[in-house]
Amino acid sequence: MGLCRSGGGNRKADQDISRSSWRCFSLAWSHQGRYLVSGGYDDATVQVWEAATGNTRTVFKGQSGAILSLSWSPDDKQIVSASQDGSLQVWEALSGKSLFQVSPSPLYVLGQ
Repeated sequence: MGLCRSGGGNRKADQDISRSSWRCFSLAWSHQGRYLVSGGYDDATVQVWEAATGNTRTVFKGQSGAILSLSWSPDDKQIVSASQDGSLQVWEALSGKSLFQVSPSPLYVLGQ
């Protein structure tokens, strides 16, 4: 059973996310409500789901820790993910192309 619920009133998306054994840590609806993005807890993936069908549209991989936070750009064309590894990744929302990554500073790694 998954750990996330979308909270957006879309039963299909909720059912598909909760049916799998994949666990997520964070969720964010696109501004237009067409997509839901979820951040993986165990596998550090970012997944974009189509709200109308509950199908996975794109899976992004590129960070090594749990995805702690997600946000859509105002035009819904990009997604920012913040990982437990201390990095921020900016993705092209529907293709999954990595646009750029901000790596953690040495102070973050040291826990200061």
